Amino acid sequence: WTLFPGALGTPFESHYRRVAAESVEAHFTHDYSDGRLDLVVDVDAYPSPDGGVAVFWRDVTARVRAEAALAAGDARYRALLSS
Repeated sequence: WTLFPGALGTPFESHYRRVAAESVEAHFTHDYSDGRLDLVVDVDAYPSPDGGVAVFWRDVTARVRAEAALAAGDARYRALLSS
C-alpha cells in the first residue's frame, strides 16, 4: 500500500486483499477513465509465496472502446429496422 496508496478504498484493494488472505487468483477489468486518463485495464492478480500479490495489467482500452462503438452501432441499426 506504500507503493500504491491510491488503491486504498478502491475495488483494487478488495481484490488484492482477498488474493493475499485466501491465496486465490483474481481477474477483473477496471476503467480508469476519469477525464484525466482514458485507460481500461485487465488485471490478473496472483498470490505470491511471500504473502504478497503479483499483479499484471494489460491495456485493453482500444478493444473496450471498439466493442462499445460496435454495440452502439448495432443498437442504432436495430432501432432503424424496428421503425
